[in-house]
Amino acid sequence: ILQQHWPADDIPRHVLEDLMLQWYQDDMLTEEEVRQALGLATRIQVYELLKQRGVPSKYTAEDFDADMAAHDRRPL
Repeated sequence: ILQQHWPADDIPRHVLEDLMLQWYQDDMLTEEEVRQALGLATRIQVYELLKQRGVPSKYTAEDFDADMAAHDRRPL
C-alpha cells in the first residue's frame, strides 16, 4: 500500500516507524515483521524502539522460556 504513494526509498522514516508500530499494536505485525520492515538487525533494536515510543512489548514469559530453550539447544 505504501509503495502506491511513495517509492520504497522515499517513505519518511518516522511515517514508516509510526505505521509499523501501530500495526504491531493492532496485532497486524509481529516483532519480527517490524524488525524486517524497518531494517533492524536484532529484536533488541525493536524493543528499544518500542520503549522509545512508549509502546508496550508483547514479549511474554513463554517467549522467554522458548528463547532460553533454543539457546540451550545451540551447539557449543
